[in-house]
Amino acid sequence: MHKRQLTRRKLLIAAGSPLFARPAFDAPLRNYFRSGVERNGIAGASLAVWSHGETVFEEQVGQQNVEKRQPVTAKTIFHWASITKTMTGAAILQLRDKGSLRLDDPVLRYVPEINMVRNPHGPNLRITLRHLLSHSAGFRAGTWPWDNRPFVPTAPGAWGQLAATFPETDILFPPGSRFSYSNLGILFLGRTIERLSGLPFARYIEKHIFEPLGMKSSYFDKTPPELLPYRSASYYRNGATLGGTTFDYETGVTMSNSGLNAPLGDMLRYLASLGGHGPSLLDPRSLEEMWRPILPAEEGDSMGLCFFVTQRKGLKMVSHMGDQNAFISRIGLVPAHKTAYAVAYNTTSSGRGQDTKAFDKQLKEYFIDSVFTNLT
Repeated sequence: MHKRQLTRRKLLIAAGSPLFARPAFDAPLRNYFRSGVERNGIAGASLAVWSHGETVFEEQVGQQNVEKRQPVTAKTIFHWASITKTMTGAAILQLRDKGSLRLDDPVLRYVPEINMVRNPHGPNLRITLRHLLSHSAGFRAGTWPWDNRPFVPTAPGAWGQLAATFPETDILFPPGSRFSYSNLGILFLGRTIERLSGLPFARYIEKHIFEPLGMKSSYFDKTPPELLPYRSASYYRNGATLGGTTFDYETGVTMSNSGLNAPLGDMLRYLASLGGHGPSLLDPRSLEEMWRPILPAEEGDSMGLCFFVTQRKGLKMVSHMGDQNAFISRIGLVPAHKTAYAVAYNTTSSGRGQDTKAFDKQLKEYFIDSVFTNLT
């Protein structure tokens, strides 16, 4: 094969070739990531960088299953938790692009049950899909209306169980007036997708995202038997103590919030599509709309439509984090420069000097300061 026909990825891994060098950030990033994972006691992690249609960096560290001594590989499947929300948002905009809805439609048109929600700020008819997408509808953060019960991943298993809590649910502020992250609000988007498409949420995403992009090892809920060898376990670390946790179940009505499982390679296919390479999920104008800052969010970021927007050092990065049952993850994309990264950890560390979430934030800053600037 002629060298110009080789992909950049093949060129990067071509052993002994003096003509093609690795990216300038390669060794520093590899060292930074590996040392951070080890320093924070993370059992296993995987990181990949995509640029202009090619994977230009990959690094796997540690073990996907400590008890079985299985190393993390490129095939390891992680749980992506709230990064699922970005696909839920993309699905809503797909339906908008097809003319099935408008973003400023009242949510009541598609989820009439929320008329039972108590709203001291006005009629519920004023709550729109756009409010849900931007986490500004005024709904609480959690799925349930109480805080004194432990997290139960399998509940609510049915829509009726969730709807039964609506009379105990309050709108906390005037819709559209400010940002407040809401898992509950995203569930209403999932319900909207199901009612308009006539498909279960998982089947809609499979048909309109996974299959077009070739995400063959991505799925929701329990792991299919043929993928079990690649499914990562998850762990909590406190100092020297590492404890495993079981996390492979039916997510019920919470699927549109946090049900996604996938290897990094599949997530890069998703990011590549958003970045303008491969099959297109959305009209480019819809992508621009998703990534347009609407409200101030947290940590200096702004909120778009199911994506957080970071603007700094001449870069605009859109991203989302996932955090559930010891899995932590993040995707970040610089649309203007067609560059992105995806990272997943199977351990939440919280002992002295060990903090997976803090390291993930540091890695995000490292990409802005030292990686994306070298790929522009």
